[in-house]
Amino acid sequence: MRTRSQYCSAAVAILVVCASVSGVGRQPEQASGPLDDLGESIGLADGAAVATGLDNPRGLDVWRGRLYVAEAGTGGDGSCVPGIFAPQICLGRTGSVTMVTAPGRQRRILERLPSLAGPDGTFAYGPSDVAVHDGHVFVSVGGPNEPGHRELITEAVGRKLGTIQLLVGRGSITIADISALVARRDPDGPPHETNTHSVLAGARGVYAIDAGSNTLFRLDWDGRLRVVHVFDKVTLPDGSSIDAVPTNMAFGPDGALYVSTLTGVPFPEGAATVWRWDGIRATPYATGLTAAIDLAFAPDRSLYVVEMRSLTGLSGRVLRIAPNGRRTVAADGLDFPSGIAMGNRAFYVTNHGTSPGIGEVLRFRR
Repeated sequence: MRTRSQYCSAAVAILVVCASVSGVGRQPEQASGPLDDLGESIGLADGAAVATGLDNPRGLDVWRGRLYVAEAGTGGDGSCVPGIFAPQICLGRTGSVTMVTAPGRQRRILERLPSLAGPDGTFAYGPSDVAVHDGHVFVSVGGPNEPGHRELITEAVGRKLGTIQLLVGRGSITIADISALVARRDPDGPPHETNTHSVLAGARGVYAIDAGSNTLFRLDWDGRLRVVHVFDKVTLPDGSSIDAVPTNMAFGPDGALYVSTLTGVPFPEGAATVWRWDGIRATPYATGLTAAIDLAFAPDRSLYVVEMRSLTGLSGRVLRIAPNGRRTVAADGLDFPSGIAMGNRAFYVTNHGTSPGIGEVLRFRR
């Protein structure tokens, strides 16, 4: 059980945020606002890269004309734990957050975050998503796969695996330790897994998804970390079941929270769903999807969903779902697209999301 002093410590850690959010209990949930489209005035080609040279880029967000990208890093030569895509994944301080202000104008505003990866640096655990609310930058840090694996890591920075970080100056502080909570009481039961995959800040607090425990959390502005919803297993046509595996979140035009799901192995076609969470229950909003990675709403209320069409070939696409339900492909032929953010006239997608050095953000007209 979390002690009163632990609650107070978390509350103190986010006081700088609370001080700038007036009337948080009365405001509707909403996104930070559309991006002033990068490259609009210089005629940037559709599908062109606005950021390059990224290491395992994952989730992204926009705020006041700036694009923020979470980079999971390339691991390092520190402590090692058992991996999924490699026998061992080793720790380094190569995770980061990059800010893009114009095509080709990018810099890392937060560095030296933990990253776990194999020798080739692919499929890293590290910074997995970024969210900006009232100018405050929140970062989810993934891993370490099993909660007990953190005990195998001797470096202090390893304690930031499985957490939500708040950018403070040139560094960050932990405001929510998702992995520690899962280690104490895994909401969905065995097997015990943890991977803090996404973060979204709004008027009621900071939401986080742990894809390992299939759970939606919320860190209230008083510092209390709550389990909001545990996603049930998905029943397949043959009667078998697999994990839902929530992946990412977006506030909808109606103020509700929408959550995409990946589903578990073997990632059957058409088994993924986008759920609508109204604060009480989760109901299906869009079904028949395949391995949904991320989602975003456009100003015209259309929903854009990043799908993986082949987990073996790592090919993906962006699907547009209009308010009337009509579906069209908005972008195709992507290599492990791992995040999406919406602008006024365009949307932005991270590409090569599991690769070091060649990751990029692409811009597509809506």
